[in-house]
Order: sequence, then structure tokens, then C-alpha cells
Amino acid sequence: MSDDPENVTGSATGSYAIHFATSVQLRHWGQLPEDHPIFPIVGRVASGWAHLEHVLDLIIWKLVETNDIYGACITSAIMGAASRYDVIKALATVRNLSKETVDKINSQKNAIYEPQERRNRIIHDPWYIDKKTAEVAQFKSMPRKDLRYGIKLVDADYIDKTLKMIDERFAEAGKLRARILDELAASQEKQP
Repeated sequence: MSDDPENVTGSATGSYAIHFATSVQLRHWGQLPEDHPIFPIVGRVASGWAHLEHVLDLIIWKLVETNDIYGACITSAIMGAASRYDVIKALATVRNLSKETVDKINSQKNAIYEPQERRNRIIHDPWYIDKKTAEVAQFKSMPRKDLRYGIKLVDADYIDKTLKMIDERFAEAGKLRARILDELAASQEKQP
């Protein structure tokens, strides 16, 4: 491996070139420069999750039959995707949506915990760079499900899998929204 930080290699998707190493030795770690290529990747994780939560907000706004601005006043106070799914389930139950739809809401809620925790760690744990090798790592301070402490290298595959999981949850939420819209439209047609 080169000691030149400008000559780094490694990528799981080809969309970035950052060296993710496999071992940590005693090194001198520093804060990443503001133009480091990991930041757009972290931004993709944050943006992907924000899009997922926005789709869930759109579902809530439709279920409460309000306009988007009034709905945003409500959903802006809801923290996280799991709480949004709880609201969607309650509203779907009150609106007498099908058991199959409520089951999909439950299964999607259960499927968000792992990608949400991954997203939280990627975004909220501070990033560092080895000043000599340009390897990137994060400081871990005993996250609830990952009892590690200290500078830990981050594997590119971990980030790529997280992005894939977020994309999958987003697609599922979009399908759920379409299903709910169809059910609401069908129920309105039945009303006199």
C-alpha cells in the first residue's frame, strides 16, 4: 500500500475510491479534510433515509386527509421511521384498511431496524483518517448493539450493503403507499 494519501484504492461500487483497510494498528488519526470523498457517501446514506421517511410522511398525510403543509406540522414532530410506521398502522386500522395492508405495515416496520441502525452509525459516529496511510475509520463508543470502543475501520461493503438496504426499504414504502392509495380510492367509490 502506498503512503501517499493521493494514491488510494478500493471501491465496492466504483462510485468512490477510498481505502478501507482490514486491520487497525496504533496510528495517528486526524479529522478528515472537508473535501474527503467519504462525505458524499455519508450524504447518500442520509439522503436515502430522508427519502424513505418522506414517503412515510406522504402516506400519513393521505391517511389523515390533510394537505401536505398541515400534515408536515404533524410529521415533523415524529422521530424516526419506526414511529412513522406506528402512526401509519394506527391510521390504517382506524380507516379499516385490509389485514394484508396492516400486515405489510408491520413487516416493513420490522425490516427497518437494521438499516436504520447502520444509517445512524454511518452518520453519527465521527470519521477519522490515518494521516500516514489515508485509511478511513470511525470512532465507536459502545453503540447499543455493537459494543466496540475506539477507532474502528469501516468496510466499504458495509456502506454499500447499507445503501442497498435503504433502497430496498424505500421501494417497499413506495409500494405500500400505492397499495394504501388504491384501498382508499376503492373505499371512497363504495361510499354514497
